[in-house]
Amino acid sequence: MLASSSSGNCSVIQSGQTTVLVDAGISARRTFIGLTSAGLGEQIDAIFISHEHSDHCKDLGVVAKRFQCPIYGNEATLGKLEPFLKGTETLINIEKRKVIQLKDLEVTSFSVSHDAVDPCGYTFFDGQHRAGVATDLGIISEEVQDHLSQCDAVSFEANHDVDMLEKGRYPQYLKDRITGPLGHLSNHDSGQGLALMAMKGQLKHAILAHLSDQNNRPDLALKTVQHCLRTYNIDFNVLLSHKSNPSPLIEL
Repeated sequence: MLASSSSGNCSVIQSGQTTVLVDAGISARRTFIGLTSAGLGEQIDAIFISHEHSDHCKDLGVVAKRFQCPIYGNEATLGKLEPFLKGTETLINIEKRKVIQLKDLEVTSFSVSHDAVDPCGYTFFDGQHRAGVATDLGIISEEVQDHLSQCDAVSFEANHDVDMLEKGRYPQYLKDRITGPLGHLSNHDSGQGLALMAMKGQLKHAILAHLSDQNNRPDLALKTVQHCLRTYNIDFNVLLSHKSNPSPLIEL
C-alpha cells in the first residue's frame, strides 16, 4: 500500500506485465514517489475505484492524467466521481463478479458492506498468485470470505480498537456509524476474519489497512490481529499500512 488512512488510500498491485492502483486518495506526486521508491517503475496501466468517498478518490483526476491511464469501476460508483475528475478521463464500467482481463491480470470486483453507493473490493490474479483489496467494510460477508480466502495476500481493514472508540471524543452518531454494518471493521473483527479466511483457503499474508488516527494505534492493531491468528494456530505474515509512507512490499 502506498498509503492508507482516513485521509488518503492507495494500493498498488504489480504482475509481470501490469501495474494497477486501487483508489487514488493521495496526490500524483506522492503516488509517483511511492512507486519509484519501491522499485515498481513509473507506469500505471489502470486505476480501480472501490467507492466514491474522498479519501479514496480525491486526487483521481490528477493521478489519471499524470499516468495517462483509464479508470475502472462499477456504473453507480463511476456516476459519483465527477467532483474528482478533470473531464478528459477514460471511464470503464465493470460488472461485479465478472472477470475482466487487463494484460496478464484477471481482475474481479465483489460487493462489500459500506455506506457508499455501490462499494466493492477487488482481486487480481496473474495465473499463479492472487491478491485482494478490501479496505472499507462494516461486516465480513460470505461474498467477501469467498473472494478473499482464494487470495495469497490481501490488503484488509483494521480500522479501530473498540475500547478506544467507545472512550474517545467522537459524537455518538459517528461511533454508531463506525461500528454499524455499513461502517468499518475493528481490529478484533479483522483478526477473526483473516483467521477464518486463512482456514477456508490459502491466505498467508495481510497488510492491515485504514487504521484510524483517533481510535487505533499501529501496535495495538498488530497485536490484536496476531493474537486472533495465534488462537487458531495460523502461521501468517501480518504487516501494517501507514498514513504517510508506503508499507513493505509483499512479493508472491
